[in-house]
Amino acid sequence: MADHAAAAASPGGDYYCLCAYDFANEGIAWVVTVLISVVYLSVISFLFPLQARYENPAKVTIRNALVLGVGMLPLGVLMNVVNYFPILVYLFSPELYAGAVVWWVPVWIGLAAQINSWVLIRIFRKLQPEITDTEG
Repeated sequence: MADHAAAAASPGGDYYCLCAYDFANEGIAWVVTVLISVVYLSVISFLFPLQARYENPAKVTIRNALVLGVGMLPLGVLMNVVNYFPILVYLFSPELYAGAVVWWVPVWIGLAAQINSWVLIRIFRKLQPEITDTEG
C-alpha cells in the first residue's frame, strides 16, 4: 500500500491543480487525468507482484507491468477497487466507515490480500499455464 501512496503523488498533484485553478477545457483535463490515473494505478498494482515472481532487471519489470497494466486493465481496476475500498467507503459514507472501522484492519487487509492473490494467480496462469496452486 505504501508503493500506491508514493505512486499517487503525481496524479494527486494533477488533481490538486484541477481543483484549485479554473481554466479552459477543464472537463477534458479531468477525463484525461482520470484515465491516466486508472492506467497508472493498474500498472503499479502489477509492479510488485512481477518483481516478487520473476527475477528481471527493474527496467524489464516496469515494462512488463506496463504491458500487463494496460492489457489486463479490468483486473487491475478490480485490484485497485479492492485495495482502496475503505477509502472509497469513507469518501461516499463517512458514517458507514466510522461504524465499520474496527473491521477494516483485522478483516479487510487479509481479505484484500486474498482477493488480489486470486486475481494475480489467474493472470499468472494465463502467462504460464504450468503454474499450480501449490507453486504459487
